[in-house]
Amino acid sequence: METKLPNGTDDSLDIGQDLAAGEGIEKLVASYPPEDLPRVKEQYTKLIHAFTDAMPRAYGIPKNNLAAAYTAILAGSYAAYSSQPFPDDKVKPLYQQMEKLMRGDPRICDASANYKASMYQVWVGLGMVMLMGQVELAKNPNPEQQAQLQKVGGDSLRALLGVAPELVRFTANGLEFNRP
Repeated sequence: METKLPNGTDDSLDIGQDLAAGEGIEKLVASYPPEDLPRVKEQYTKLIHAFTDAMPRAYGIPKNNLAAAYTAILAGSYAAYSSQPFPDDKVKPLYQQMEKLMRGDPRICDASANYKASMYQVWVGLGMVMLMGQVELAKNPNPEQQAQLQKVGGDSLRALLGVAPELVRFTANGLEFNRP
């Protein structure tokens, strides 16, 4: 017998809702000055929508999927840390690996749809900002900004994965760690 989840889907990683507004965007903009909030909210909303629309077409990855969002923040963090674009051919293997891990974690599968939507927005928003920052710095080098972005990317990888960023690598099998 098929069971529908509270978000109306059969997929525990599908956030199943429109992403125009949400707690995640509020978290992303919380540190900005009040006068900048409308502009920054709009920018994050556009980034998140662009990602959500592009992923299925570009990589065959489901729309509104939490594993896709985690892939985005890992890819963005790595691009920022390494000062290199994230390789296109590593996106789908990373997504597949994250999907498998998340489906095996009851804390994620049983989380509320609102929590999943918030995490989706935060992960996609931060990942896309770091990816875009890396692209912009490749076009217009600025050593001081590059050092800041590398630190942010490294700190993010360390927080997300619990390992030193220099140990992280992406392969045809997904995320792997180099031995120290």
